[in-house]
Amino acid sequence: MLKTYSLIKDGSTQITPHFKIREFACQDGSDSIKLDTRLPELLERIRAACGNKPLVINSGYRTQTHNAKNGGAANSQHVHGTAADIVISGVAPLTVAKAAETALSALGIPGGVCLYTKKNFVHVDVRPTKWRAEDRGNGAVNVSGWATPVAPTQTKKAAVDVTAIAKQALQIITNNEGKYDTCVPNDNGALSIGIFGWHASRALDLCKRVINRSPANVKAIIGEALHKAITGAANGAWNTYKPAAREKGLISALINSPDGRAVQDCPTA
Repeated sequence: MLKTYSLIKDGSTQITPHFKIREFACQDGSDSIKLDTRLPELLERIRAACGNKPLVINSGYRTQTHNAKNGGAANSQHVHGTAADIVISGVAPLTVAKAAETALSALGIPGGVCLYTKKNFVHVDVRPTKWRAEDRGNGAVNVSGWATPVAPTQTKKAAVDVTAIAKQALQIITNNEGKYDTCVPNDNGALSIGIFGWHASRALDLCKRVINRSPANVKAIIGEALHKAITGAANGAWNTYKPAAREKGLISALINSPDGRAVQDCPTA
């Protein structure tokens, strides 16, 4: 059911166990929020399927003006309040897309799912027709779905050069994503950094881990003010953060430092 809410009056309303009305608000600050009430339920199911890890809505409802300004399709599902662009920290976008497929099926909604491979997020919507697509950086291309990995057979395994494979994989990824010092201030509404395009809250987490690796050295690179701003930022603080030119340069220097490169080379360490 499509409803219209007020950010001022209804923003703090808990519409489902893990989502409030304000999380679906347009990023231009508009008070009016159009929202199909099936969308939060879809997100709850996706969240549960991905281990109940925090799900961040990068973009929910969009006014026509904001949608046009950001290059959205004229008849985007976002302007109807039926869509959300989402990221789940620590969960691969492909896994999120597969969870969305299952959740839509369970709800009996054809809906739309688009896997943004390069930008590391997934678009989901509750449209009445089925749409599946993948965008690798050159526009969405319709697909039938996403392949499910085949279980390994019990055959004799050939020797594998893990180091060589890792180096080749890193080269492929960096050729399609970014470099150690890549810093995109506004990538779908928030900062995106580094060789893997860490976005929004994931970018903040990366910077904090670089700082924790060598606090004294890092402070000399980015200065006291930015050091304090990063270390004191709460979870979710960078979901809409777009740094100014000077901050962009400092963040770029931080992630391109020896410590920054080391953390990016082994992001789970």
